[in-house]
Amino acid sequence: MRLMLPTLFGSSVAQINLLFDTVIASLLVVGSQSWLSQADRFLELPLGVFGVALGTVILPSLSRHHVTTDTGRFLARAGLGVAPLTLLIAVPAMFALMLLAGPLVATLFQHGHWTAHDTHMATLSITALSFGLPAFALVKVLLPAFYARQDTRTPVRAAAVASLLTNMVLKSVVFEALLFELWRRPG
Repeated sequence: MRLMLPTLFGSSVAQINLLFDTVIASLLVVGSQSWLSQADRFLELPLGVFGVALGTVILPSLSRHHVTTDTGRFLARAGLGVAPLTLLIAVPAMFALMLLAGPLVATLFQHGHWTAHDTHMATLSITALSFGLPAFALVKVLLPAFYARQDTRTPVRAAAVASLLTNMVLKSVVFEALLFELWRRPG
């Protein structure tokens, strides 16, 4: 329980951030929540296929190197071995999402009530979220290094302080600036 509770909170930070994003999107124009939801689904595909898979595969090896106190191999496997491979996969996936977002969204969703405007807005959302894909993938791969050392508190501190609070503060500032700009415009 001592190791599991911080891990559960650390794992839920992304969902808390998405909830906060959804709350802000609900205050914007109609359709914003749908565009954000679709963008998140597109981002989760490469994260699940590559990021989570690499993190799952590397965990037993990291645990073994930590138990045998082979610090050199542990660090080489955790940082130098996996991070470049993750970026080698995540950066092209980021560009692929940016380039193919429009055609993919149009093909999958542009029918019925989903209009060309919805496709365009969802494409913009996917493009914006895609910039974070390499960082998200690195987090998924480097978290097992902390878990292998039974250090679940450091990722929680980083997730809670750096990610969650920064996300909330910056989005609140941007939202307030957007509201001020809309209020300032005549008509």
